[in-house]
Amino acid sequence: MKARFAIGLSAWPMLLHAQDASSVRASLEPQRIRIGEHAVISITARADGPTFQWPAIGDSLNAHVEVIGSAELDTVTVGADASTLVRRITITSFDTGYWAIPPFVLKAGGKSLETEPLLLQVDGFPVDAAS
Repeated sequence: MKARFAIGLSAWPMLLHAQDASSVRASLEPQRIRIGEHAVISITARADGPTFQWPAIGDSLNAHVEVIGSAELDTVTVGADASTLVRRITITSFDTGYWAIPPFVLKAGGKSLETEPLLLQVDGFPVDAAS
């Protein structure tokens, strides 16, 4: 049993080295808006060599979150074979509540890479009952 454990530990560095360093993440700013205000989703992809296939973005992300626009892809070169790509998507909502934005799936070198889901909080405007 100890021999198998030792062999497994000795193979661990090779497994870590074999993985490519491609990664994706998404962020939302701000995470809380009022009805009709805009928020921006930034999808950041880091690649060591392979190019990314970006997901198609339609006019909505779900039944409550609408896409206002998508900026051109920004590229930042990190090294000879590495780059960071950023896509910004402007969104809004006209329904109050907490709305889950599903993960974005990018493909790189035959692999699917997925961002974490995001949560958008949409508040209404205070109503003056005296008017």
